[in-house]
Amino acid sequence: MSSREDYTVPPKITLDDWNRFASQFKVFDDGIGFNKIYSKTSEKEINLGDIASYIIFKDGDLIKAKNGKTGQVEFSGSDAATVIQQVIDAVYDAGGGRVFIKAGTYSINSTITLKSNVSLVGENPNSTILLGTCEPIIEFGADEEKMELSGLKIRSDVENPSYPAIAIKAGSAVIWIWNCIIDATAIGRLGHGIQIRSASRVRIRDCWIWGAKGNGIRLVADLGNVWEVWIENVDITDLASGSYGIFMDGVGNVLDAIWVTNVNILGGSPDYGIYIYRAGGGLIHLVGCAVEDAKVQSVWIRESPHVRLVNCWAGRGDSGDPQFNFLISDNSDDVTLTGCLAVKADEHGIRIYTSKRVKVIGCYAIDNGQAYPGERDGINIADSTDCIVMGNVAFDTQASKTQRYGVNEEGSSDYNIITSNSCRGNATGGISTVGTNTIKANNIGV
Repeated sequence: MSSREDYTVPPKITLDDWNRFASQFKVFDDGIGFNKIYSKTSEKEINLGDIASYIIFKDGDLIKAKNGKTGQVEFSGSDAATVIQQVIDAVYDAGGGRVFIKAGTYSINSTITLKSNVSLVGENPNSTILLGTCEPIIEFGADEEKMELSGLKIRSDVENPSYPAIAIKAGSAVIWIWNCIIDATAIGRLGHGIQIRSASRVRIRDCWIWGAKGNGIRLVADLGNVWEVWIENVDITDLASGSYGIFMDGVGNVLDAIWVTNVNILGGSPDYGIYIYRAGGGLIHLVGCAVEDAKVQSVWIRESPHVRLVNCWAGRGDSGDPQFNFLISDNSDDVTLTGCLAVKADEHGIRIYTSKRVKVIGCYAIDNGQAYPGERDGINIADSTDCIVMGNVAFDTQASKTQRYGVNEEGSSDYNIITSNSCRGNATGGISTVGTNTIKANNIGV
């Protein structure tokens, strides 16, 4: 993704907008992070702000909101949160619509609650700033649906907060958050960037989350299942020590149909990049994600079944030395890593511990064991059964080699299949097994 100072946001429009205007208009990206629409018949330019139910703007010390149809100012006051909430309530009472906020910095002293069928849209996330002194700054109301947040910078002005900047409350559904910046690097640190709590059909796309001290994105199923969540094209950076980039906990319920795609967790000093715990039987996909600078684990799948990782990268950065790049542990079941890259972990690159039916296919494990030269492996299978390790490349490129084996099976591990791997150039050897029923065949560098 582009730098935070200067970037162009790709064209975006909500499904409701598209369905409403597709027969009359075409979409055009103006190159500054906000969409315009052009009429097919007149070629007249129309800002999405021009089709808003209300337009909120600053006029000296006052915050005003004018009706998008009549142009009349219907709400005015010195407190931005009060004016914005009054407008949201009015749009909700009228059956739904769009609330458009013009560029400017708005001090938010009380939580803004979105309601069903309401979109809250800023002019540009670089210049439309909600500076919050409350926790959370924005919440999606409980049991509400069809809500949108876009084009805004949400910035914290709370010292040592414990709550998220954006809270999606239990029972809410059909939510879009896109083209937003959540920033806590300049003034204080956010507890969490975005929290999803027992909600469904949530889409977070093309967002930047900076400086969280808790979790960049937090999914918790403590009050019911979390399902159908898409997190796409998100940068989570400059995290505080002790934090998590993405945290998922089923808490005895189910995390299901979760897709995390093209997410970068980089910079700062988080303890964990992506943590999945007690997922509860649903299906979780991580695709094209990168984790760098995690201090403890880059990706940890713990006590969770049915997780798929495809083309993910995990390794050391300037400030983080992960123990493991990928750790699958604590009775996790049916986890698959395909085409992943594990580079320069302090300990093992990929570790399967006390789990079963884990598949590692077509992955690279390179130069691991940095803190324990000759004592840790590229791929390590410990006390685990019924795993398949196939078609991987695990080797050490360093003059002073640190990666013990390319693939090492140890402890009570058995009934595994280790085949068609290339494991040349490691400190001790290519492949080592202990299971009497484990199959080792057609490998190179053994």
